[in-house]
Amino acid sequence: MAQIRKAITLADYKTLLQGVKKKRGNPEHQLQAACIAWYDKNVKDIITFAIPNGGKRSKKVAQEMKEEGVRKGVFDLFMVYANHGYNGLFIEMKTPTGTLSKDQKSFMLYCQRHNYKCVVAKTIEQFQHEIRAYLTPNK
Repeated sequence: MAQIRKAITLADYKTLLQGVKKKRGNPEHQLQAACIAWYDKNVKDIITFAIPNGGKRSKKVAQEMKEEGVRKGVFDLFMVYANHGYNGLFIEMKTPTGTLSKDQKSFMLYCQRHNYKCVVAKTIEQFQHEIRAYLTPNK
């Protein structure tokens, strides 16, 4: 079972952000990068990875990614760990004002029908809560 540290402090959050390259106009990237930095520091032996669906790219790269299997609506992160009767955990990162697209809602419903847990995290604290809740052993 993975061991997880306590809640992040403001000082910890600032330290995590020091390693994150700031991109103008991309707060979702900064949030996801800070969450993954916390995750990598605090959760051991469970693979979670990013799914590169979003972002701006050239038409050529977008076409190549589509040919390689990129799908609209797929969530940002996936944790390869079965727990609480779920096959794994999908996480969508959003800014505090962000909302799921139609494609993301469809993806979430599809995954839920196939026994995957899907959550949306809008803050690092919410991300931590969802990770802790998912990794807490059944009683």
